[in-house]
Amino acid sequence: MKRLARSCIITFDIVIAVLFVISFLVTIFDNVSSNQYNIGMQLISLCICMCGIVVIKNNLLIRFKDYIQKNYRSILFFTMIILLIIQSIIIVGISTPIGWDVGTIVNAAIDFESDPEWYQFYFSVYPNNRFIFFLYNFLLHNSNKMSVWILLGYLNIIAIDISIVITFFAVKKMANEVWGYLAVIVSIFVYGVFGWIIVPYSDTLVMPFIVGAWLLSMVEKDSTEQKRKIKFDIFLGIICFVGYLIKPTSMIFWIALILVNAFYAIARKTSFGIGKFLIIVSVFIGLNVGWQIYQKHQQIIEIDFNKSMPMTHFMMMGLNEETNGAFCADDVNYTWQFETTEEKKMGNIKIIQERLQNFGFGDYLSFIAEKFKYIFCEGDFFWGKEGGFASYDFETGNVPLKNYYYPDGKYHVAYLYVTQGAWLLVQLLFIGTIIRDQDENMTLLHCTIFGLILFLLLFEMRSRYLIPFLPLFCSGATIGLSEINNKIYEIKDRI
Repeated sequence: MKRLARSCIITFDIVIAVLFVISFLVTIFDNVSSNQYNIGMQLISLCICMCGIVVIKNNLLIRFKDYIQKNYRSILFFTMIILLIIQSIIIVGISTPIGWDVGTIVNAAIDFESDPEWYQFYFSVYPNNRFIFFLYNFLLHNSNKMSVWILLGYLNIIAIDISIVITFFAVKKMANEVWGYLAVIVSIFVYGVFGWIIVPYSDTLVMPFIVGAWLLSMVEKDSTEQKRKIKFDIFLGIICFVGYLIKPTSMIFWIALILVNAFYAIARKTSFGIGKFLIIVSVFIGLNVGWQIYQKHQQIIEIDFNKSMPMTHFMMMGLNEETNGAFCADDVNYTWQFETTEEKKMGNIKIIQERLQNFGFGDYLSFIAEKFKYIFCEGDFFWGKEGGFASYDFETGNVPLKNYYYPDGKYHVAYLYVTQGAWLLVQLLFIGTIIRDQDENMTLLHCTIFGLILFLLLFEMRSRYLIPFLPLFCSGATIGLSEINNKIYEIKDRI
């Protein structure tokens, strides 16, 4: 059984490696992004980022390894303070009212009475945004609209920075303090100062709940004291539930956790740990009962629970050939025409069946391959491209920063290639994770990323939907680099 299990893990690792090799190559040589990246410029930006990481690793982290290991808390603290100062400059300098779903949520939280019918319809249809609405309503009621975006920007920063700190401790547990600190540096370049820090939406707010669950699952597994395990399991249940309220796709991690635990329990002929999952599920169910009661009895907004968009709607959009499985207004209007959730499901299933029949097996595989390209193609993660994304003012604020971050800015092309170089580096280094002697923690990371890719291939797709899992991508990239580094030193020693 152990031999079979090891073969399964090796096969799965090869699948992960192949996926990242393909994503890396097509991102450079067959990029489908509307950013129209130049192959040569992508390679140059990748080389610059790679050289930067190697220089930092060799001349700073390795040279001062002992100092970092002894004083990592202080170093991490001062690093995060510096990052917070930089982020504050960005937030104050370029914050602007955001449109699309984010604007709807924030405007409803500030002044619900300005358009009550639309807001009631919106939050009845999209239950995934209700929790953020109630949170913002509590924080922002009767606030000034412009200062709101700066305030929420800082809330966004808190979520992002907590994610970076958790990433440090997760990689520290998988490797050591030096590699943990390098993971912080990688994270800062990939998502610590990207444009999305001014967009207070579920993509960034859920980050700490996903990477935090990964770290907590490692800590819980290594704990030998039963009382501590129970406390960790209760906390895992809370994290699971809050993450689900913010972004339902966070459940991908929890599905992966169950599958990986079951696999290793069978392979090792040990207990599945049913008690652990009973605690997590019980906490989740208990909190969900409270959440449902709150929604039905709160006086802020009248919700029609029979109008919610079902998951079939997003699967239907994920099969739209004209949009390559991305958002489609016609699909939304089609689903909206049905009165009840059940009617919506039936209407969606009908279109899903029609689209699958029209594809045929070969065409469907080609469609999936094209979707895969779109998922990984851009390191700005669809920045500025959502319909009615934001209002841009180049007359006030920090104009040079606006010219760098805003899509219409003079220097925005520099932003595109900086973010693209960092994202390409993450994809490349992630391949190195298969070198590691696999354990549950790494298998869980791989399974979560695989689940995310599978979800985006089957349902509505956006490169933006990768954002909640970026701390896991950055963790994997850093661990991959550490394994490559160790392998190089092993080869040198043999020579």
